Amino acid sequence: LLYDWKVNGTQLGINSSSLTGTSFAKNQSVSCVITPTDGTDNGTPIESSTIVISNTPPVATDVEITPSTATTLTTLSTTTTGWSDDDNDPEGYQYDWLVNGNSVSTDPSLDPSLTVKGDIVTVNVHPFDGTDTGNMLTSQSITIENTQPGAPTLAIEPFNAEPEDILTCAIVVPSDDPDNDPVTYSYEWSRNGTIVSLLNNSSTVSPSYTSNNDTWACTVVPNDGTTDGPSATVSVVLQDLTAPDIPILDAIDEYRNENVVTITGTTEALAMVTIYIDCDSGLTSTTTFATGTGTFSSNILISTGDICEYYAVAEDSYGNISNSSNTVGTESCSPRDDYEDSIGYGDSCSDSIDEWSVLGDTSYNSVSVVGNILHATDEDWYVFYSSQTPLTSGINTYNFTASLASGGSDYSMEIYRGSCADMICSDADNMDYYAFDADETSNFGSPSDTRYCANNSLYNNCSDFSSTYYIRVYRTSTTYDCTEYNLVVSNGY
Repeated sequence: LLYDWKVNGTQLGINSSSLTGTSFAKNQSVSCVITPTDGTDNGTPIESSTIVISNTPPVATDVEITPSTATTLTTLSTTTTGWSDDDNDPEGYQYDWLVNGNSVSTDPSLDPSLTVKGDIVTVNVHPFDGTDTGNMLTSQSITIENTQPGAPTLAIEPFNAEPEDILTCAIVVPSDDPDNDPVTYSYEWSRNGTIVSLLNNSSTVSPSYTSNNDTWACTVVPNDGTTDGPSATVSVVLQDLTAPDIPILDAIDEYRNENVVTITGTTEALAMVTIYIDCDSGLTSTTTFATGTGTFSSNILISTGDICEYYAVAEDSYGNISNSSNTVGTESCSPRDDYEDSIGYGDSCSDSIDEWSVLGDTSYNSVSVVGNILHATDEDWYVFYSSQTPLTSGINTYNFTASLASGGSDYSMEIYRGSCADMICSDADNMDYYAFDADETSNFGSPSDTRYCANNSLYNNCSDFSSTYYIRVYRTSTTYDCTEYNLVVSNGY
């Protein structure tokens, strides 16, 4: 007889009366074709019926519960070993957790909420390949052990106790016991680091034991009837309740362009200072601490356009709080002068504010600057560069202007051309406009250009009027506040 095996219809060319498992896999169809032969001629082949290879259940050898020691706060898991599957299916398991013999969960782990102290826990595990389960494995049993109580939260009462007070060690938040066991407490008092044995297991201390500047500590140990839990300790220094010195705040600028206000002052050394910030936008506060010499400082943000008042109280290390300090106030200007800074940028011609590109005259080009002057010693200097399109005939479009579009009742300006030494326009009577206009016809006829400066005029021609202008803006009013000016500089038409 001649043999030929087929797997999923494909001939394997194996001439054998048997076929090993290495030639086929789960869910494949297998048949055999037999051909009779007499050694010379072959007869008619006969094909067997087809069989489908079935799944082989997996096996495992051992399962253990981990950890082996647990309380009602412990999540229990399993460690399973010895997995084997003839079909090479991925490793998997089915679980059945038993608490005191009752099935409670089929999850891979056992949630602590399903156990209490004294419960006996086991787990049955079946290896599972996605189709069939293998032999059941049963773990060792573990007993849920006692859970110690947690530490209580304590306080010594009364708050800010003085030497004449009875001290009470109060349990503010009782110990939590996961097993719901009743918890008892033992007390231990110490004075300046030394245990006072006469007060053991007493929750109070009589004034006969206390003195000014004593440091008293109370230690409490919880017990659930089986074991002690972690202790808790609270202490207090006995002091008088004299309030610290009232803070004195230093004066601050009434108006500012910054978004930070620095509040400084003096109070009792090492006191905590709470600064209250009462603004149009609402009331807030911040804290800082005085130095050993009693000075304090705090940088506080202020929103643009907000008006704020500041006052402070001081608190010593014993919780005594002073009365309120004096009040200082400031306004953060809106709009803000963005070019004002602490290093004097723009306060002189030699350090003029220089932030703009050249103003050409091929079209109308302008710059609008909003600023303010908040102090009698302050002034603002700007520098602008103007250029003229090269011209030999036609209309000269050079037209440099500078004006105070707003703020003219409080501000004036001076114009310098070419250098800081060449003042060409000064008007103490609130000058708010300057123009240098060049306009000439194509046939070089009589020029009609004008240059205005304190009502004086100057006729010009096709010369290149490109130049650098320095502009000084200064206060003419004696009132200093957030009133702004709008300086508009342009060239061209």
